[in-house]
Amino acid sequence: APTAPVAADEPITFVWRPVRHANRYVLELLEGSGSGATMLSRETSDTALVLDPKLLQPGVQYAWWVRAVTSAGELTSPLQPLLLHR
Repeated sequence: APTAPVAADEPITFVWRPVRHANRYVLELLEGSGSGATMLSRETSDTALVLDPKLLQPGVQYAWWVRAVTSAGELTSPLQPLLLHR
C-alpha cells in the first residue's frame, strides 16, 4: 500500500509484506510511471514507512517499489503507481 491515489495533505504510509530473512528494506520512489530516475530512497528494518507528502507534488505520477535485502541478495517488489490528489 498505497495502491490508490492518496491525499496530498496527509502523511503517506507505505506498507509491504515481510520477506523471510530480510535484514532491511529499501523503499525507492521513482519519477513518472517507473521509467524515471529514483528521486527518493529510504532504508528501514520495518515493513512500513511514512513519508511527508510535502516531498511530492500533487497531480504528478510517481511509482514505488521495495527492495528486501537478505544475506543471499535482494528481492524487489513489483512497481506500484502513486498519485497524490488535493
